[in-house]
Amino acid sequence: MNLLIAYQGKEASDHPGNFAGFEHAVQQGTLQRHSSMFWKCNRTEKEWSRFWDELIGRVGDERIDWVLLHHFHDHKIVLGDALLRLRQIHPHVRIAISLGDPFCRFVHRVPLSFVQAARMSDIVFLTGFGYLADQLTRAGVRNMVLMPLGYCDVRFGKPRPIQLAAQREGIVFVGNRRLGRNPTHELFWNGLKRIRLVELLDRRYGKHFHLYGDGWGKLPSARGALPFEQQGEIYAGAEVVFGGFPGVTYEYYTSNRHFIAMSEGAVMVDFRVNGVERLLKHDVHWRLFRTEKDLMGQIDTILDGGAAEASEMALRGQQRVHQHFSGRSLTNAMIQIWRNFHAERASNGIAGIPQLPFVLPEFSGTQNAHRFVRNWHG
Repeated sequence: MNLLIAYQGKEASDHPGNFAGFEHAVQQGTLQRHSSMFWKCNRTEKEWSRFWDELIGRVGDERIDWVLLHHFHDHKIVLGDALLRLRQIHPHVRIAISLGDPFCRFVHRVPLSFVQAARMSDIVFLTGFGYLADQLTRAGVRNMVLMPLGYCDVRFGKPRPIQLAAQREGIVFVGNRRLGRNPTHELFWNGLKRIRLVELLDRRYGKHFHLYGDGWGKLPSARGALPFEQQGEIYAGAEVVFGGFPGVTYEYYTSNRHFIAMSEGAVMVDFRVNGVERLLKHDVHWRLFRTEKDLMGQIDTILDGGAAEASEMALRGQQRVHQHFSGRSLTNAMIQIWRNFHAERASNGIAGIPQLPFVLPEFSGTQNAHRFVRNWHG
């Protein structure tokens, strides 16, 4: 299979885990070709026109089977009739598209250019469902498949001894203080909840709470911004990592924060978004909370439970995240979905619902497959 990816970014180093994962697939022989373009370089209509002309030309020249429009969610994207032309000139090619950022119900909705491109796509990868998938279904988008963000295994999750809880220090949160100015914006209210939880942890745990990020300067626990590449070391040395409050709370959506932290062996406490318990098990791989009282209880239980128990949970979580949610693991999952889709379409005229390797065993199998897709038509 020959693959062309139009990456979000300006160069390969903007998404090194994904890029390396597809390159590894070429080395292993599961892909014959991994070609790349970078759509963030485009600013003007002329640049977008040249971009699409190049992409359409390369599909023919390189005998591309699948095109992936990677994290193709930007209001500045100029789509025009590019995908229609692509379909007309190369009717054999299949198109996939992915959405990486959170979007809201009423304002800050999914960009129209993404919706238009998704309607023309064979497979649509989403990091969450809920009202977002409902909106896309009403817009005519089909074959939506869950694909979590995971973590970049080029930057994080490198082999290092897991520290016992007795050797760790501090309750850690890494994230900026962002609120915005629009009270009709869901990100505004969820940002307010994050601030409230951070302030609560600051009051309750004092200097034992280690707070990293911009905008927290007035809190005693604030330690300033932390470079992205240094987060792994901080997570690995924490007694507990607090995941914050997500920007949106629709089904399955999470950022990459907890995957990064758990890849480093962190003892993780995160907000209970519906569906995440089908990917990582509460009280086995991590702990989940709903309310402020629940959050304090989960953290206190970890702190009072002893070093061995906390370290065992951290190890189980790390092993599962390494196996199923690394950049390499998730790129392999996408490749298998594409291969099966193509083969089943060719032989049966319709593709079955994908079996996703990263769901927990008790939620795997054909009887549960519908939980992880939306509006599947094959």
